[in-house]
Amino acid sequence: MHGGSDRNLHAADVSIFLGLDGTPTRKVGIEWTGIPEEMGYSYPYVVAILPRHVEVRNIQTQTLVQQIELPSARLLNQGKLLYIASATQIWRLTPYSFAVQVDQLVEKNEFEEAISLLQQIEPILLENKPHATTLQEEKMRTIRNLHAHYLFQRNEFDAALALFQELDTDPIEVIQMYPPAISGRVLKPSTPSEDGLNHNYSDYASDGPDRDPDDDRNNSNPWSTIVNPWSTPATEPRRDSLTITASTNRVPSVLSTWFNPQHDPQPTPPRELTGQVLEEAINYLIRFLTDRRGKTAKLLYQQQQQQQAAQSSGRALGAKASKEKDEREKMDRVAEVAKLVDTVLLKAYMMTNDALVGPLLRVQNSCDVEECEVLLLEKKKYKELVDLYNGKGLHRKSLELLSKLGQSNEGPLRGCMPTIMYLQRLGQEHLDIILEYSEWVLRTAPEEGMKIFIKDAMDDQFSHARVLAHLEATSADLSIIYLEHVILELGDETTEFHNKLAGAYLDKVLQEMMEGSEGAEGEGNDFPSAISESRSRLIHFLNESLHYWPAKILARLQLDGLFEERAVLLSRIGQHEQALAIYVFRLRNYRMAEEYCNRIFRDDPDNGRRMYLILLRVYLKPSTKEPPLVDAALELLSRHGAHIDAEEVLAMLPVTTRMDGLFPFFEKYVRETNKNRNMNLVVKNLLEAERLQVQEQWVYYRSRAVKITEDRMCPQCNRRIGNSVFAVFPTGAVVHYSCKEKIEKTQWKLT
Repeated sequence: MHGGSDRNLHAADVSIFLGLDGTPTRKVGIEWTGIPEEMGYSYPYVVAILPRHVEVRNIQTQTLVQQIELPSARLLNQGKLLYIASATQIWRLTPYSFAVQVDQLVEKNEFEEAISLLQQIEPILLENKPHATTLQEEKMRTIRNLHAHYLFQRNEFDAALALFQELDTDPIEVIQMYPPAISGRVLKPSTPSEDGLNHNYSDYASDGPDRDPDDDRNNSNPWSTIVNPWSTPATEPRRDSLTITASTNRVPSVLSTWFNPQHDPQPTPPRELTGQVLEEAINYLIRFLTDRRGKTAKLLYQQQQQQQAAQSSGRALGAKASKEKDEREKMDRVAEVAKLVDTVLLKAYMMTNDALVGPLLRVQNSCDVEECEVLLLEKKKYKELVDLYNGKGLHRKSLELLSKLGQSNEGPLRGCMPTIMYLQRLGQEHLDIILEYSEWVLRTAPEEGMKIFIKDAMDDQFSHARVLAHLEATSADLSIIYLEHVILELGDETTEFHNKLAGAYLDKVLQEMMEGSEGAEGEGNDFPSAISESRSRLIHFLNESLHYWPAKILARLQLDGLFEERAVLLSRIGQHEQALAIYVFRLRNYRMAEEYCNRIFRDDPDNGRRMYLILLRVYLKPSTKEPPLVDAALELLSRHGAHIDAEEVLAMLPVTTRMDGLFPFFEKYVRETNKNRNMNLVVKNLLEAERLQVQEQWVYYRSRAVKITEDRMCPQCNRRIGNSVFAVFPTGAVVHYSCKEKIEKTQWKLT
């Protein structure tokens, strides 16, 4: 016996299948309940006569489909209509239509057999209608969907969810099978989904022309036995098999009531899942939802890209506008499914492994904020709730929660750091929120709170003024820290910021002086450390910065204090004599006055010589009633006399000055003068030697003669020189004057 390309070989009560080359095509053969006496094939079944009955098996699954009690049967044929004969009778086995057989198998929950039968038969044999192939595929999908539901009811969650995943089932349909703790308020859709799910199985029940009106949906046998008129009565079939009841009306499949509530106004609710069974079901649901989540996210991205492309192309009204509306509705539908998937996935994590809640919420997700918010608050998952708010852009709600928890004494979010880290992640567009919720942090932990603003993300010219105003209203010390960051680290040269930093330094110094710290302007007085530090920062900034207004700061200084700062500011506005007078007569610090002149001399020697002369004048001709400082002047002359004009010095010195005190000055001055005179002589002689050398070369080249003949060629253009203007190189080469520059450029490149 053979079916298709396979051959069936019988050995005792086992039949094996062989290929055309004689090798087995299947790992296992058909195990009959007895030793077959005769075998036949009727697509897609194999029939065997056994001693007591006839067996019908599916040739693909080898499952026993039907037993017919014909104990005296001896012979059978092969084909669509099977005839079985005994010594005295002949029976004809007439198969039911394949559609009826499929319905019967589904009705008995034999879904694998129904699927196998559908896979073996041609579509036209199932539905004699146009688009039979499509109808068969839809029916196959529906039966597999029912199979998945059946497996789920039998607690075979792994196989059920894997089948749902393979069928790309609507997540709503799967989620509805779980208790309210998971499914929530998900309602069963009133209409079938767009992808073909939730179809009524009765919609695919065959009512084609090959359906027998006498078919009974309670019969699972593929064949009925019809007694030949001239034969003896046939043996009755097994009573445990479902028989056919005559009817003239179309009888829908019983399975149609599974998805159609009108057949059963009070459907039996599914068995409640609890305990370990529920946990197992949720674990497999997580796998299904994770797969659907990726596909939904991809679909959302594709639809968004299409929508952006449509908007950029400027599609017109009419049919295109209607198409855009349909696309928007479809996109809304996908977005709703994505929201449901992520929300249920979060619930599943909460019930099985809450450590996965945080990673889910920290990435882009479509969780329903209201529903997840209630659940996370109930479980006290505050960190995860902050992640949820952050992902949805609800920064104000996040910061309200962080502020409340941060000011408590317990919990993982206590303290300022969670709020600081959250504010640091916000960009310039959220500056209003940053300023608002940084207030309590700056009051509680000022130094830590400054980390909110001292970071690269806030280094924007637009934000500096607003941030500074906010910090000034909070604390002057914080404004100083921020200004130092902006000016010293970021290199901001805005005059306003430099003025504010200088003013802030000055205010701090004055405040500390008023609080009881004794201010001393002299070199030998002790100054409290806090004020010394503040003043040193102020003086350093006044010396280093070039972008503040000295006159504006000078107007705020006291007349009887802060003389060093006044001297720096006077020097900035060009009042050098007044600045030096402060160093000499107010501070009594001659070293600082001398260093003042040295600094200017290093930058500009000519101006530095003038500064030494001004300092000498301050020493010898003070504008106040102070006596002349002859000794300090002589010290200055002994160190820097070489840079001061002797005539000006002699004119200013008192007539009572001792000559031995001027000896170091004259020595330095004479040495410097001789040095300069000798250096000038050397330079003069070098220039004269260079002039003579050039003159000698000029005479040499002038005395050379070049003979231009009619055959003399230019090496550049290879043309005769003739009567053209020419040039002669030191090597003796003669070229056209117009070719001279080209040859020079070539020589420069070579060198």
